[in-house]
Amino acid sequence: IELKGDRVNANGVLPPSSLHSILKRRRQTPSVLVTSFDEQYSNLRFHSVYDRLTGGKEEEEKVKKSLAAVARGVVALMADHVGIDEATQQKMEIDQRWLDMLSSCFIATTKIPECQYLKDLFNNPEHVLDRSTFISAERQSLVRKVVAALLILATGEHESTTNVRDKESCKHVNEKQSLYEYVWQLDPWANSSAFCYRTSIRASIADSPAFMPDANGVVDIPGSNYSTWVEARTQIYASYTLFLVESSPADWTVLGVGLLTV
Repeated sequence: IELKGDRVNANGVLPPSSLHSILKRRRQTPSVLVTSFDEQYSNLRFHSVYDRLTGGKEEEEKVKKSLAAVARGVVALMADHVGIDEATQQKMEIDQRWLDMLSSCFIATTKIPECQYLKDLFNNPEHVLDRSTFISAERQSLVRKVVAALLILATGEHESTTNVRDKESCKHVNEKQSLYEYVWQLDPWANSSAFCYRTSIRASIADSPAFMPDANGVVDIPGSNYSTWVEARTQIYASYTLFLVESSPADWTVLGVGLLTV
């Protein structure tokens, strides 16, 4: 893998990626783009036999080396950005245990129950099936829930909240500040114990730019370059009117009684 620290390609623009949509809205957004191409999108692994590991341990080791190379490249770029000296950068190490877990659970397997780490991450693992990437408006996306938990475990810390012993108390810590997010998170590598993590990861509403009005208040969906696919949702509002109708034998009985009483 060849990692380049250049901000643009030979033509002075970013390589093709979804990052263009983000920078279009806010050019100053800090970002890191890792690609193996410059001007034209190219990914030989996409829709190939390498979408799933089929070569056993040898292929798995290749994937791990690729992940480690990308991780080192991203760390180096971020360290340069914030001004960390080279000597300190040399001391930074990639967490091999974490790398092994990611490659095993997200590439070598197809279902979360086959990954012990992710299985232990949930209280009810029997309800966790395939790693669906579908984002639903009805319920929380599984892949989003998994990624959020992993980001909290990877970037958060709980040494500063050792006095917080339960989920409700952890939730109350957020009421006193807005700089960090305090989340009650289970750690599979700590005997499945839960801690109050202090993290910068927080969930927020992401409005689609495809449905945002322009300066004139007009939503130009036909002329938009954004995806306008939305989830189909159906809700039935049923109402009933009850009519009581007597049976025919009852009608004849009433008629007969009436004739006899005349």
